[in-house]
Amino acid sequence: MVEFKTDRRTGQACLMEVNGRFWGSLQLAIDAGINFPVLLYRLAIGENPQLQSDYKIGLKSRWLLGYLDHLVMRIVANGSTDRSVEGRESKFRACLNFLKFYEPNSRDAIFRLDDPKPFLFECRRYAGGKLRRFAKHPEVEIHEASEPARLSLVRKPAKTALDQRSGA
Repeated sequence: MVEFKTDRRTGQACLMEVNGRFWGSLQLAIDAGINFPVLLYRLAIGENPQLQSDYKIGLKSRWLLGYLDHLVMRIVANGSTDRSVEGRESKFRACLNFLKFYEPNSRDAIFRLDDPKPFLFECRRYAGGKLRRFAKHPEVEIHEASEPARLSLVRKPAKTALDQRSGA
């Protein structure tokens, strides 16, 4: 990827970055009909690929595990079920947004019916990471922070002998 920025005063394009890797939203471009890796390959082997103008506009990409993370954080976070922090969606709204699997013009970033293995691999890594993190820190509790869209981890107070006898 090559990124330029235009100088407002002069109108001249200035080089900002040259990055040889593909970007994270590449699958969205492929789903829309422009397969940049194939185009790059064709250029590399000396072909002159045609300019594509028949791509889909308005397509959305959805990363299921990102939505799942958001949902879990909203449900587990201490606080009311309403919008306890201005700008933060309610737990109910988070559940509804998670369940929007089949929105029109929406594609999952990873899952494909014809090739489910990358999605299954990612699910296994995701679940393993969550279990390892919980096993290392079972005393950690999630609390809502004062800023929207942020959560903080807080250590639970250690139980005293009196708490343990009283069942607290």
